[in-house]
Amino acid sequence: MRIHNLVKILVFFLVCKTPFFAQESYDNLNFESLTEEISNRAISSVIKDHKGVIWIGTQGDGLSSFNGHEFKNY
Repeated sequence: MRIHNLVKILVFFLVCKTPFFAQESYDNLNFESLTEEISNRAISSVIKDHKGVIWIGTQGDGLSSFNGHEFKNY
């Protein structure tokens, strides 16, 4: 019975084609400099919503959003 369970586990890991990694590798990230100015204050939070818009909260200068093409300051 015990050997049977071990064989099942071994077969599962051999057949499974998806790798078991906790996180993807991000070796090829490319950061570009921004021409728009977000704020002169420190950024306190960054979050991405369900539509893909990145929201940037600053300490004292309000809220900014980035939709992939342009910044908006609120």
